[in-house]
Amino acid sequence: MNVREQYPELIDSNGEIVWNDPDFMKRGVTFDVENFGEKYKLELVCDSYLDNGSLYVGAYDVTPESDNFGERWADISVNLNNPCQNDRTVFLDMNNLYNPAIIEAIYGLGTVEGIVSHSGFCSYPAFTFDADVISQMRNTQEFMDANTPDDYKLVAVKVGYNFALVPKIELSGIETNATETIVDISGKQYGLLAGRTFEDSQKLDAVLDAFPEYAIKDYKVPNKISVFIMPVQMYWKDDPSEIIETNFSFEDTCGLAIDDSVTFSGYTQNELVDMIGREDNGEDFVITGVGAGHYVGTCKKEPSKNKSVSEKTCNARESSGRLDADRNVDRNDIAKDKEVK
Repeated sequence: MNVREQYPELIDSNGEIVWNDPDFMKRGVTFDVENFGEKYKLELVCDSYLDNGSLYVGAYDVTPESDNFGERWADISVNLNNPCQNDRTVFLDMNNLYNPAIIEAIYGLGTVEGIVSHSGFCSYPAFTFDADVISQMRNTQEFMDANTPDDYKLVAVKVGYNFALVPKIELSGIETNATETIVDISGKQYGLLAGRTFEDSQKLDAVLDAFPEYAIKDYKVPNKISVFIMPVQMYWKDDPSEIIETNFSFEDTCGLAIDDSVTFSGYTQNELVDMIGREDNGEDFVITGVGAGHYVGTCKKEPSKNKSVSEKTCNARESSGRLDADRNVDRNDIAKDKEVK
């Protein structure tokens, strides 16, 4: 569970872990136990108690092919409204931790504090989870997102002035485009999708009839724009020895804050996948890998926040014929290739 060993790239010059690094993804805290002769894989999931905001931890069944996959297996913590409870320290619910293997697994994730609270005939020891463990522990929403099949994850779709959250599978056979609007539902942000054609919008209207609808104006995130980003591995044709990891986007990112991290705009995910390994793509680069695309919220760039790009990227953009080909690039802003990866 040592994050410093698993993610050495997140350690800054002072030896501190940079948890807000955008490349850091929680992997979850899991362990294997045997209970009454059956083997289980459990994941610890965190949340907070409503009355005092202190840490709640539960164990969820993530045993492959389990009939109870994704369901809560046991409460690990108990809420005693004790001043010792905080965002890392809990009282262990020993009524549920009757299995020595589970207790051993939990004890390996932090420190027993030597403080015991009593309620009735039960004793509950205080336990503090290591900071590295807490940083990897997914909350309830993150756990659901990570373990929900992609076809059943919720997306936000709009028709007219309203939108609804619907499972992605409901959009089968309906072509959609991303809009620039981002909405916030219960603290989670979604990029709005709209029908590509009038016929698609009519189909979406029928889908929305089966789900609660919300007024866009009431949930719109101000000053934020949704962009579909796809992580890509590529190399320049004149230097095939150097593999570059970068981002492509479907929408034109010119003038947006995220533009500095996007190499090319105007490609769909399918187009990029079809280009993998092909040198006859009409571009100055070759795609070697494409990751799963995702929507990112961004905003308009401040004029003073422009960032220089490499001459290779500049030349390729101008000759590509894609969405970003007609940008007026200030060549005084071009960085030396050897300084830009």
